[in-house]
Amino acid sequence: MSINLEQLKRTQQPLAKKVTLAGTFCQSAKFIGETDVGFEADGYVTRAAIVVLTYPDFKVVECHIARIKTQFPYIPSYLSFREYPALIEAWQQVTQKTDLLFVDGQGVAHPRV
Repeated sequence: MSINLEQLKRTQQPLAKKVTLAGTFCQSAKFIGETDVGFEADGYVTRAAIVVLTYPDFKVVECHIARIKTQFPYIPSYLSFREYPALIEAWQQVTQKTDLLFVDGQGVAHPRV
């Protein structure tokens, strides 16, 4: 697999400029979601989970897990390219789309933010 890290960096840079450190929580949110990604089988399988909850009472509406073959190697600061394909697979299973979705990530500590 040939990976062009410069091209991937150019993909990340405009997205990093969209990060804001201030804002307000959407008080009108009725459904919120949380995600997490992990690995199985010595990293050969990527597993993503999504749970959808009602807000503000946090009752589980649905939860989904997707497992796919890992498609990208572990390269620090490029983890979204490794984890995102499984997350998309899990998101496609969600029937009640969310008003707000929390995604585990590097955030403002990422080198391109």
